[in-house]
Amino acid sequence: MLRIAVLLGLQALAQDPGHFYKKANVIHPEGEPYEDFVIRCMNFVKSHASDAGYAVPKLQSMLGEHCHWDEAECTELQSIFDGADLQHDLAPRSEAFCRATYAKVKAKREEPKKEAEPINVVPWTETETEAAKFERMRVFLFNRQIAEMWRTV
Repeated sequence: MLRIAVLLGLQALAQDPGHFYKKANVIHPEGEPYEDFVIRCMNFVKSHASDAGYAVPKLQSMLGEHCHWDEAECTELQSIFDGADLQHDLAPRSEAFCRATYAKVKAKREEPKKEAEPINVVPWTETETEAAKFERMRVFLFNRQIAEMWRTV
């Protein structure tokens, strides 16, 4: 048991902590308390702002890479940072960004899902020719015969 604990500890030390952070740093508010989402989102924006060197255009492009909505909605979210001094004005702008993001996610979640169109209106066996039905049955019986032979081996 002690060996397993030591091996797991060594493996944890060998892993790059940044790799886990990049995977865990995802904005997804489903089932998450509102304030927790806003705090996590603000940390997400803050980390991207520091990666962007506190440059507004670079931050907007980095946040645009993670946007999965329409171009207009993504541009609207990115415009929150227009004309901002990110070294002094980052906290209120990122909070506004996160609250707007949460509002968009909630609005999208409450939209009713569209019903899927039926794939086949007419069953495929009704449009199949007699020759095709015969061929399909021949292949089925052949495959079944092979399966029965494998059971006896």
